Amino acid sequence: MNLEDIKKITVLGSGVMGHGIAQGFAMGGYPVTIYDINDIVLGLAGSHIKESLDLFCESGIYSMDETKKMMAGITTTTDLKKAVEDSDFIIEVIPEVVDLKQKVLKQVESYCRKETIIASNTSHLKVSDVFATLEDQTRGVGAHYFNPPQICPTVEVVKGKHTSDQTLQITYDLMKKIGKDPVKLHKDVVGLVVNRLQTALLREAFYLHEQGVISAEDIDKAVKGSLGFRAASIGPMAMVDMAAWMPGWIAVKSFCLSWILLLKRLKR
Repeated sequence: MNLEDIKKITVLGSGVMGHGIAQGFAMGGYPVTIYDINDIVLGLAGSHIKESLDLFCESGIYSMDETKKMMAGITTTTDLKKAVEDSDFIIEVIPEVVDLKQKVLKQVESYCRKETIIASNTSHLKVSDVFATLEDQTRGVGAHYFNPPQICPTVEVVKGKHTSDQTLQITYDLMKKIGKDPVKLHKDVVGLVVNRLQTALLREAFYLHEQGVISAEDIDKAVKGSLGFRAASIGPMAMVDMAAWMPGWIAVKSFCLSWILLLKRLKR
């Protein structure tokens, strides 16, 4: 399979992440089917998607015709076989219970085409464990979004123990095609990268607060106006380079330029 062969997307699960991921694919121009266990939750998901797209429209990002076209491209079903049998890329957003994920994905594998890529949005479980019961684990891959998934640009694309290089690359390219800014993880670790970094920061923040060093409000204020402000544009590794290696005026110029580029990107 090549990127050009992907024509239809299926999202398994219609919760906060599921319907947001489906919306993101619709915004990227793909027809999407959302599967869930009953019509009530699917109806609620549809309402949330419409509400979100209306906000995009009101903000001038999309026209009314564009948002109507996106909504028209999203279908829902409670029939798992119907949801996946003609899909080219499937992503599961099922509750983080490994046995449940494996049970559903085993069914999915029996219904979908052999070349279909099956992705998982998991971050709390190892990608390799999620796909451990599949006959062909080479087509299983991690694709971890961040909430709200229709807005946050980063997607962690994760190579499981048996994920093929082709599956990893196609998934990475697909994320870029729908406007995401993906990163590749070449090893399958619990928590992935962003959650591990976030947990490390939170652990220290909680410790400092518990020790009476600073209030919770001032922790947020301190982070937002310093490392959070810089990390939003250049990231932690570039921040170290900026502080350690570049002359002061070059560092300031680089930082300012990165923010100008970010603001231009947000205006698109």
